[in-house]
Amino acid sequence: MENKTKYILIAAVVVVVLFAAGMAYQQKTIMDLKSDLAGISGGSSGSGQKALNSPSTVRAVQSTLTSNTKEITGKITAKTDNSLTVEAEVADLSKLSGVPEEKLAGDTNALPKTKKTYKVSVNGQTQYPSMKFQDLSVGDQVIVRTNESVYQADSLTASEILVIGRGNISFAEMVKELKYIVGQVKEASDKYVVVETQQLDVSKIKISDPKEADLQNVPKMTKNYKVFIDSETSFLGSPDAIKVGDVIKAYSAKPVSSVTEFTAVKVENPFQPPVK
Repeated sequence: MENKTKYILIAAVVVVVLFAAGMAYQQKTIMDLKSDLAGISGGSSGSGQKALNSPSTVRAVQSTLTSNTKEITGKITAKTDNSLTVEAEVADLSKLSGVPEEKLAGDTNALPKTKKTYKVSVNGQTQYPSMKFQDLSVGDQVIVRTNESVYQADSLTASEILVIGRGNISFAEMVKELKYIVGQVKEASDKYVVVETQQLDVSKIKISDPKEADLQNVPKMTKNYKVFIDSETSFLGSPDAIKVGDVIKAYSAKPVSSVTEFTAVKVENPFQPPVK
């Protein structure tokens, strides 16, 4: 039980974000980019034929990625009392000219990658939904979220650090230890909200090594939670603003996989997932 508590991980967070809120946020950015590219392409050729690529298209994509990418995924290679060194893979902006135009406005994960090393500092505002800073170790795989553009700096201040891979703990156990939900509000009152989530079906996970897990292919299920709000619940945002249709993030004091209701220790409303 001690090891289980120590290695509380949130490998499921990526899927939760993508399927509960992040996908809509990311798709908006992609659609905006596609609209920009359509305007560029439409004005660049009198014959109506699109070129494989163009300098204007590349500049538009570079500008969008530079402005909106505020998250890295990588491995901790060093640690001090208040900082981490993280080796991450990010899109290689210098190689975008060789990518077909139709792929530039698609999934950024498909773009050419380059490795980049970051110094990640933490402070009193840094959030740790999974493991506290003192429990992080060299070799851990993490997602670092920041308020800064990851293409314009080698040093970042983390707003949130999520652990997505560590040790030999099973993938199913990692998912079962998740202590928050992200989902859409289906019913709202001054005492509770009903939240619909899309999450991993832990009963169907058979992968023992989390490094081998393809999160996009793990079976998903819809699950509703009744989330109570009391005088001890803290808010990022206003409790009076919660309404049906909002996407919120609600934290529990205990793992949420085996329950259908809990009292929130903290609620983020509205939840603002970062652009990948």
